[in-house]
Amino acid sequence: MPFLEITTNATAASFKALAEKATDLIVKVTGKPKSFVAVQVQSQPNLVWNGTSEPAAVAKFYSLGASNLTENSEFSKQFAELFEAELGVSSTRSYIFFNGFEPADIGYGGKTLAG
Repeated sequence: MPFLEITTNATAASFKALAEKATDLIVKVTGKPKSFVAVQVQSQPNLVWNGTSEPAAVAKFYSLGASNLTENSEFSKQFAELFEAELGVSSTRSYIFFNGFEPADIGYGGKTLAG
């Protein structure tokens, strides 16, 4: 149940294409089925980083289970490359926050994943 939320002040030819590329990256790194992955890209022109409005991004990654240092390090590297390529956002102008959840904390299909 990975969910990635990207907020950026940068422009992209297609936020939908960015979301699709991010989905494929999540599948590659986690090995989880694409059918469980959700990605949302939000344009926020008022995002300011270091006092400037140069391209920047903040991402929040939510997933079932505890965060994993190896996986998170790989995500950080891969997303920095994706943000640079798709948004023109330098790796020093983006954050990604990792959040792990337990099955009882996630609702799906009218119940929690715990049952």
